[in-house]
Amino acid sequence: MRNVLILLISVICIVGCMDIGKYDNPEYGTLDIRKIESSQDINGYPCKKGKVTFYENDSLMNFVLYEDFVINNDMIPADSDITMYWNGKPEFIYLSKETEIQGYIPTAKRIAYWHVSFYNNGKLHLFSLKDDTHIAGVPCQKGDDLRLFPNGDLWECTLSEDFEIEGKKFSSGAHLIFDEKGQVYNFSLSRYNEIKDRLKIHEFTKRFYSNKL
Repeated sequence: MRNVLILLISVICIVGCMDIGKYDNPEYGTLDIRKIESSQDINGYPCKKGKVTFYENDSLMNFVLYEDFVINNDMIPADSDITMYWNGKPEFIYLSKETEIQGYIPTAKRIAYWHVSFYNNGKLHLFSLKDDTHIAGVPCQKGDDLRLFPNGDLWECTLSEDFEIEGKKFSSGAHLIFDEKGQVYNFSLSRYNEIKDRLKIHEFTKRFYSNKL
């Protein structure tokens, strides 16, 4: 079956695309960039005309959707930019507009190269919220990094309001990192001023963990 897919892709590229060139990527290996002259389905994905990148095994690495398409049971809007893992599952998505993904609505603003990232099991990994959202009771701030564990539990976020957990109070703007049991593992008083707050964090950390030692 794999050989048939490779043959089909090769035929498509003979009649419908131009090979732009190959290059070695330290993370992804040898990549092949091609320009397809018309929008078409490749490996089951609706690829918009223009540049499409393939792995060495001819599986898709990067492309843009020419129509709305269901990925991981969520409808991803047309014109979204998709980067795939080697195994054919989405790794990063640049959304063309806000849309719900696995119960969350990430912002469509391009604030980082990953925008919305996934684990290779298909679960959400890292993204930024469109609106302030409570996750497992934790008030998470919009527009800042939010990370989930592979099982969907909250890993880290910046607080959108004052919050108390484990008998400790944190102010809005504090960045909390949780362990897999849902307990605060680490934190900073300010997501963007960690250097300025270093001494405060040091003293606060000693007080915070004094009852745990």
